[in-house]
Amino acid sequence: MLNDREILKIANETYNDFSVDFLIECKFECVSLRKYMDLAKKTPLIQVYIDQKLYDNIKNINVPAIVAHGEVEKMYFCNKIMGKIIRKMFVRAIVLHELYHIVNRSDERDVNSYSFMKSEKRAHQEFKEDYPDLFKVLEEIKKKVK
Repeated sequence: MLNDREILKIANETYNDFSVDFLIECKFECVSLRKYMDLAKKTPLIQVYIDQKLYDNIKNINVPAIVAHGEVEKMYFCNKIMGKIIRKMFVRAIVLHELYHIVNRSDERDVNSYSFMKSEKRAHQEFKEDYPDLFKVLEEIKKKVK
């Protein structure tokens, strides 16, 4: 299992590679499960999960990274949630997927709480086109988690 320091190292290396092509600023932090859950409850995607009762307990979410949008974007990870993840490539794939959300965010700033679906579809497609090998890794892990 990767520890917090290893996760942050991979995230920063991935960000450095990614930011050569895209001018975005993003910071990374590993947080406790409690803080992660508090942050998760504030995101539109998780709010939909809660509203539709897709999870009986918010601690069961399988969302490995959460982005808090602000002047500087901040991506949060929780080792308890990522604890099942033992592959470096998966961490890289998650970071890249979330970075595409950040890149596309400026185009999708509307009040529609379901705008995350548009962002998800767009990030998914761009990630697939630009990083097909990492896209396959992410899809492979998603199947195992479901």
